[in-house]
Amino acid sequence: MALIYDAELKPDKLELVAQWLPLQAWYDGDEVPELTKVGAYRFDDPDGEVGIETLLVRTPDGSVVQVPLTYRAEPLDESGPASLIATMEHSVLGTRYVYDATGDVVYVRALATAILHGTGQADQVKDGQDTPMQPSMTVRSEGSLPGHSVAETDDAAQTLDVESAEIAGETTVIDAGILTVTVQHVLDEIADAEVTAGQARLLGSWPGHDEPVLLAALA
Repeated sequence: MALIYDAELKPDKLELVAQWLPLQAWYDGDEVPELTKVGAYRFDDPDGEVGIETLLVRTPDGSVVQVPLTYRAEPLDESGPASLIATMEHSVLGTRYVYDATGDVVYVRALATAILHGTGQADQVKDGQDTPMQPSMTVRSEGSLPGHSVAETDDAAQTLDVESAEIAGETTVIDAGILTVTVQHVLDEIADAEVTAGQARLLGSWPGHDEPVLLAALA
């Protein structure tokens, strides 16, 4: 369960992402774009320490871009592949270190576990309330990894490390040892949703776009 606070953020998330996007090799544009939020989904950190949120935003040319983020109370060791996007002031939690989640092992483990177990996104509950909020989009997983046993992939998902995270076209490909995780950044809204043999995938849809779109894959 993700606990959502009624808080003021400086800068807000769209401002933060807009400043960061033109610096990314997979993004087509060199000016700071005006972004519109399409949807978002979250995963749970089993230790309850790291916020894990993926934003879907629409850019001025109509493209939908997926940006996975992690929010931390303390900075990560700079020797790892994680990339700090910016710091953000949260009126309840204080300073938050915002990372490109594709290099953060907590996100990668949560993503792999969600795909392999079909758990979908975490419920989001506002602080002081009991009823989960209505999600802004739907995510689901499909497919399997026939080359590995269930126990093998389950253990890998929960204990994998991020050995490298490299840009490949409009994706980030994460080498996580036994598993390779591919995160799609620029979303193809007319993607063929048929699963590829030997892959397990995360698919998403949102209001106004009911056809599933590829978000991420394991191989």
